[in-house]
Amino acid sequence: MQKLNVSKHTKSSILNSVFLYLTVIHITVMSLVILPHYINGDQFHYRQLYSGLEGLSLSDGFIFYNITISSEEPIYFFISWLLSNWGIDKDIFITISNIVLAIFSYKTFLKLGAKPYISYLVVCFNFYFLVFYFSAERLKFALIFLFMFYVLKRLKLLYVALSILSHSQMLIVYISMLAPKIKLFLFDVFIRFRAKYIYLWAIPLFVVGVVAILAVLGNHISSKVDAYYSESNTAVELIKMLAFFALSFLYSKNKADTIYAFVPLLVFVFLLGGERVNVIGYFVFLYFSLHYRGGLNFGVIVANLYFIFMGYEFLTNILSYGNGF
Repeated sequence: MQKLNVSKHTKSSILNSVFLYLTVIHITVMSLVILPHYINGDQFHYRQLYSGLEGLSLSDGFIFYNITISSEEPIYFFISWLLSNWGIDKDIFITISNIVLAIFSYKTFLKLGAKPYISYLVVCFNFYFLVFYFSAERLKFALIFLFMFYVLKRLKLLYVALSILSHSQMLIVYISMLAPKIKLFLFDVFIRFRAKYIYLWAIPLFVVGVVAILAVLGNHISSKVDAYYSESNTAVELIKMLAFFALSFLYSKNKADTIYAFVPLLVFVFLLGGERVNVIGYFVFLYFSLHYRGGLNFGVIVANLYFIFMGYEFLTNILSYGNGF
């Protein structure tokens, strides 16, 4: 029996590695082929930013960054400024970052219980991932740090801070992740009149961290909320979020945690609208559903068939028009 278990573990490890290498090769080739064609839309401004940062001081570069893409989030700026001044070609820079995102997202999905080929399909063909690879560059780095937080054992608070400072939208992710814990903390304090030791420092530390980040990015976040709210289609986006919630509730092990995780997301749909919140809802859905039959379930399959079709359309738009949208 022990030899059989070792054999199964070895086969599983080999299969995981094979699909990881396949993922890396796929993303590398796809990035090198597709990136030179993406020259319009958001990429017009990102390319203008990257080339314009070369030769600028750090302070002048940040002003140029703010003017060019209307952002104050510092992590993507600093990485772009550094590599631009090192003379690294932008497409090479983005290809490397795509590979890093693919590796950590693949490992995250395996850790959540997905089968390796399901992880490969999501990471390489899903519409949202293709948007991260080729369009939403600041959000891509935010997700890299989010997945590093989930996969790596040390420096977790650092990865949380880096992800939020890469894209302020990540605050929504961590609020959703912490909602079940905050509920438990409030229940312990006000109902049981006790609290676990970890809550006594973790909750205040989170609050202090949020206040500090809002002090740095508060004006930027406020302006983005106003812009997103004005262009939102709340009814349609609410239906999408409710679909993610229903599927998550169906497959989750802890139904209560699913409810608490989605309540903040439903609130933010009303505040922000658009795909900006639903993309988070999709990842929360994966978190609750990938464990069930390794992702070979109706919800994951149907959702990803839909997003694979959207991804194909996204790539053909890039090749035809220089813009995925």
